[in-house]
Amino acid sequence: MTLVQPEERIVREAIAELDVISDGAWNLSRTVPLADHGLSSLATVRLLLLLEKRFEVTVPDQWLNRESFESIGSISQLFATLKGSSPG
Repeated sequence: MTLVQPEERIVREAIAELDVISDGAWNLSRTVPLADHGLSSLATVRLLLLLEKRFEVTVPDQWLNRESFESIGSISQLFATLKGSSPG
């Protein structure tokens, strides 16, 4: 069984809550492109807003790009990085 890092668990839970991809958040590998499974640009914005609230961070404009939100792994890494750089 593969251990899921806390950031990845939160990302998967948010994707599942929003019900924005066709195959379910828990069935996808960390690297599969989410757009290939139905994540639209509008759904990406909804996911971004939910994750900013959950992680209590704001994603800087320079990280608002396709690569940052390509996969569960890239989103998890983005928020792990931001949370690590947050004070407190």
